[in-house]
Amino acid sequence: MHDFGNPLSKRRMVAGARDNLEQMGVLDRCELTGGDFLVSVPGGDACVISHVLHNWGDENARTLLTNCRKGLRPGGKLIVLDAVIRSDNKPSLGKFMDMQMLILFDGHERTEDEFASLYRDTGFELTRVVPTRSSTSVIEGVAV
Repeated sequence: MHDFGNPLSKRRMVAGARDNLEQMGVLDRCELTGGDFLVSVPGGDACVISHVLHNWGDENARTLLTNCRKGLRPGGKLIVLDAVIRSDNKPSLGKFMDMQMLILFDGHERTEDEFASLYRDTGFELTRVVPTRSSTSVIEGVAV
């Protein structure tokens, strides 16, 4: 359950982001807005979603991505940081995390094909998946 619609929660998120961006020296390049991404997402050139989609089932994930797409111009970037489950039957941290998400939340980790389907259904084209040294991958898309 999320509380992003709670005004106090919005203020805390924006304050925390402001502090972090100020420490990194990039606050002057950012506009901070609190909100509920299941209702709307502010527009811009790119939408970055870090370790969020795995918290949600496909219906809410589609809503979130559709809202991102509404705010982006054609060619705008969608960058998701999340685990990408391998299609083989070998053990991996991502598969363990998938079990945790299924047990604790309404969410789950996704395969590259599942991300491609989500992107396609919501107005994006999956352009590449970049694995990192951790269990996280960068799943890049472009608004079509």
